[in-house]
Amino acid sequence: MDRPDWPRRLRFALRAVVRRRCPKCGRGRAFAGFWSLRPSCPACGRRFQGHPGSITGVMQVGALAVVLFAIAAWYLIDALTDLPLDASLALLLAAAVLFGLLFYPYAKLLWEAIDCLLDEMSDEET
Repeated sequence: MDRPDWPRRLRFALRAVVRRRCPKCGRGRAFAGFWSLRPSCPACGRRFQGHPGSITGVMQVGALAVVLFAIAAWYLIDALTDLPLDASLALLLAAAVLFGLLFYPYAKLLWEAIDCLLDEMSDEET
């Protein structure tokens, strides 16, 4: 049995996430609308968010992304503007909330890609 090329597989899954496609096959559209993830991939049939704890994983990925975004945004706001602290914090809060809302579908699919890769690793061990 051939061992998968994990760096290539990871790049494939991340490209699929950016394109909002199934992280397993890369062909099927993962979303029915902007936020609503389909129950399964129309191309390969992979069931999305089929494991217990999927919602917790999505929340962790989304929270990590928002925190990293907020840290980077804080440094940019501080470096590029002369706003007082309260105005800077209000701008940061608005930007972080907007980013979180826009990133949420990608957090769902990014967690699905992680789940898909972990499934492939466990299949390889058996």
